[in-house]
Amino acid sequence: MTQHPSHATRLTNLWRLFLLPLEEDVIASQSSAGFEAWLRERFSANVGYDQIAGSAARALLGIQIQCAECHNHPFDRWSQRDFWGYAAFFGQLQPLDAESQVPGFREVLTGEVRLPDSDEIVPPMFPGGQAADHAHQSRRQQLAEWTTHPDNPYFSQAAVNRVWFLLFGRGLVDPPDDMGKHNPSPHEELLQTLASAFQQHGYDQRWLIQTLCRTKAYQATAAATDDERRREFFADMQVKVMTAEQLYDSINVAVCQPQLNSFSGPTFGMNRIADSGRQLFLASFRSPSIGVTDYRMGIAQALTLMNGSMVDADTTLTESALLGALDAPFLSEADQTEILYLAVLSRLPHPEEVAMVREQIEKSADTSEKGTVYSDLLWALLNSSEFVLNR
Repeated sequence: MTQHPSHATRLTNLWRLFLLPLEEDVIASQSSAGFEAWLRERFSANVGYDQIAGSAARALLGIQIQCAECHNHPFDRWSQRDFWGYAAFFGQLQPLDAESQVPGFREVLTGEVRLPDSDEIVPPMFPGGQAADHAHQSRRQQLAEWTTHPDNPYFSQAAVNRVWFLLFGRGLVDPPDDMGKHNPSPHEELLQTLASAFQQHGYDQRWLIQTLCRTKAYQATAAATDDERRREFFADMQVKVMTAEQLYDSINVAVCQPQLNSFSGPTFGMNRIADSGRQLFLASFRSPSIGVTDYRMGIAQALTLMNGSMVDADTTLTESALLGALDAPFLSEADQTEILYLAVLSRLPHPEEVAMVREQIEKSADTSEKGTVYSDLLWALLNSSEFVLNR
């Protein structure tokens, strides 16, 4: 195959986007550093390369090849040899020594894969049966080049379908990590068209997201409907539940937390992983993998939003950067109310909401009580369904 530019970088970026919804254990893997931290944890827990291979195939190719680990896939085309041939790409991957000051991995020249209960060595094979034959390249490099190569029939469709799933709440093929002839898409022509265009634009994620967000389907109303066919054909937008990661980051953006004002820079990913408050927040929201349109918040999650230390600090007058900014002398009471609604809900308050806030302020005896009104308002907005649901 002709070498395609930036395969490794492209693969890392798309892994960041697709792997997170699939694995509870990679709750911090939203950067290449987070992905490496997840891999290190997998190796330290002695997780086999077969499980790593299964996650990679689901995330990047949209196929359940791990179902063929012990026997041929019962519904799809994958054989046991297909699975172990794909797993062989990871068979020579090892973490650097624990004493090393440089985190990372290396490939060694040993580590062949054998079929279970057999002495037969399975060489690295791409899904579909084509064997890897570039002896001068590492196995991972060969896999990265093949994954994003135009001749790969799985990657572009899986990528498009995953982004569609994240934006619309349901994939063109659903579930998005189980694509195949046994689970055909009712929108096959649309999927093929988008996948081809995604390839032609160099797998540009920004182009894909912008294109989908500009469609009438994405901009459709989320008003409740009993017509299931309208949802099937994306005539109505479904209300989606934000993930714990999205909710945590959205709260920090809304209340103007200084450390999260910039979503860029070489250390941002590591800062998020090292954020102990973030990890505690995410731990309280862990739940079995369910659809993004299924409400997943129970008592623990509700209490985290209502009484958790993070929201408590963000809505306390002496600690909240957003509430502190409201003290600017040139801001009127109406301006202060509008700022809170714009910061949290990205809209102006309705007249009845303005009247409600004004009524509470008029009851305030002094400036400190007035500040409490805005503190309570910010708390209520952060706990509102309008904020925690993506509609």
